[in-house]
Amino acid sequence: MPTLYTTGAVRFNRSSIYVKRSIMAIGLAGICVGGFSLSCAAATTGPTIHTQVLSVGERAFLELWRDSGSDPQAVCNELLKWRDDGRAKVVSDIAATLDAEGKGSHRIGEAIQLPTEWDQELDEVRETPILFEEAWVGTRLDLNGKHFLLKYWPEKPVATSWPLTWPIRPDPCVGWMEQYDEWLESVESRRDPSAAEPALLAAFRSANAVFPAAPKSGEPQLQIVLVLPGTKAKAEGATPREPEMPAGTLSVYMISMGSNEALRWLVKRNSSPVDTDAKMLGYLLRQVDANKAHLRSFGVARLRSGSRTTIESARQHLYPTEMHTIPSTWNNRPVGFRLEVDPTVYGNGDAELHLAVEQHLIPPRRQVWPVALDAPEMVMWQPQFVATQSSTSLWLATDQVSLIALTRVPDVLTCDDEPTLDQAVATFVEWHPDPVEAATDQPNPPVEDPFDFTPPAKPDHPVRKIELGAFVVETRLGEEPTWRPKIGKALQEPTLQKLNDQIAQGTARLEALAMIQTTSGQRCIHAIVEEMVQITEFHPADDVLGDFLRLRPTTTNMVPAGVQLEVDPFIDPYFKPGFSLIYKLRHDLQRPAQPNLPAMIMAYYNDDRYVPLHRDEAVWQGRTWVEDGTTQLVRTRVDQGPDGEKRLHLLFISGRMVGER
Repeated sequence: MPTLYTTGAVRFNRSSIYVKRSIMAIGLAGICVGGFSLSCAAATTGPTIHTQVLSVGERAFLELWRDSGSDPQAVCNELLKWRDDGRAKVVSDIAATLDAEGKGSHRIGEAIQLPTEWDQELDEVRETPILFEEAWVGTRLDLNGKHFLLKYWPEKPVATSWPLTWPIRPDPCVGWMEQYDEWLESVESRRDPSAAEPALLAAFRSANAVFPAAPKSGEPQLQIVLVLPGTKAKAEGATPREPEMPAGTLSVYMISMGSNEALRWLVKRNSSPVDTDAKMLGYLLRQVDANKAHLRSFGVARLRSGSRTTIESARQHLYPTEMHTIPSTWNNRPVGFRLEVDPTVYGNGDAELHLAVEQHLIPPRRQVWPVALDAPEMVMWQPQFVATQSSTSLWLATDQVSLIALTRVPDVLTCDDEPTLDQAVATFVEWHPDPVEAATDQPNPPVEDPFDFTPPAKPDHPVRKIELGAFVVETRLGEEPTWRPKIGKALQEPTLQKLNDQIAQGTARLEALAMIQTTSGQRCIHAIVEEMVQITEFHPADDVLGDFLRLRPTTTNMVPAGVQLEVDPFIDPYFKPGFSLIYKLRHDLQRPAQPNLPAMIMAYYNDDRYVPLHRDEAVWQGRTWVEDGTTQLVRTRVDQGPDGEKRLHLLFISGRMVGER
């Protein structure tokens, strides 16, 4: 039986709320102990899938990865040597045998009970857990046909404390309750039809890399997911063999660099060859080695054509969403790394990818609201998440490195806890298809299926890749006569160089910069934002004290602040080289300000309306034509700065078509 205890009530004893229960393993097709499968009474004929998770230092793995030319097989073989000599630590080891229907589900670890519902004792400022559900610490492997799902919970949930208060209670009272964040590292993909050799399935930073339970030092640790050879299926007749879909390996890098250097790269890219990106990545990685640049994120995913691959490594942070002073509802937000890819790999090694990636840059910031003028200790907490997010469509040639996003970290997001002022984050991807080799061990005939979706050797339609950048520069109002005649025109190299020099000298200021790569006809989004919390509903506590001294927030929403670029380009072959573009660029000029408690009380007293965040935001949107390989001035506007002076803001858009297949 779980040991229940009360949270809240001014203070509480911080003993553990969950109860452990040791489990060897539970499965459909057998029992798995320590990574080895024991057969049940029911015989199975399917193969055994064996996986291991290794933990290695990030710097050592990156050196190995780059020295091997990003060859996953060579890296996998070397990692097995590291495992054997102790340089890599095995943190998870599990195997599963498929049953006759191709299914298997096994887990190793221990079950724990976590609270999911509480009884709110409002007058006592107390919440008592009344409903629990089972959570897991360990590893779970689920197989269903071609579907592969590995979940690894590396450690016990971490407790987070939340303040409790009830403004309607006359005497001030503050309590505390604990909620529990789980750690989750998961890989969801298509399993290989065979596992004749060890294979590297994924690599990513550990779940506690961004939001650890306690401050930590040293280099980040990478978790490496390997699929090892298991037992083959028992031969029972000539069962048709599935055709293997083309596959490959995708690497993702996020690196911080100076924003002035990022702008210089952006405006020079129009005349740069495609292979420049590989040199850029190599240069930045050398800067990382010299501690002159910061590696924000790194991940590797094995992709198979036609099957979605999802990787997540994050702390599952729970936070209140209703009745925040004594919560009744909670939401879960992963804080860490997430990559989702839908690939189509062609026979020539090229790939079309629908890709979404999110990386949190820092732990959630804490927003604190007072809820009582007469009792400053009565407060409400809410987290605000800071992350970079991209959602786009890509075409990548064989063995190509590509810069797919470049964004300046907005000034409004810079605080003492990072992100660093005047930095930009560059996102690179690197694609390597598997070599196509003739199969030598094919005892069974291939499937003759009219619904075979094996992709052709090359795309049967033109794939047009587009690179788009937008940046906003603030300058003196007196510059307007110089810039206004240039609207809609392509700018020459000397003009752009002069602008860059002005920014470097401080006579002009780079306010926003965002670049993303996509394909014609595909809408994409890229952003670096902090999700600011806004109180939208609240109730007064005037019936208690006879005056408007307290408010009880009941509902909030998230307002993204920072920079966000949305683009929808289209190439019309009947027009001159270039493309039409629907765009929307949003960026905050100042950090949004929360209303104070007296302002909210006054608003409620006057007209029963909430006070929104005070935002100074610029929104640029419209439709334009972008000539291939140019940077042009699209629009100008005059805004009043915080000091009351008017300033000129210039929107530039840069674009080029990067090949066609």
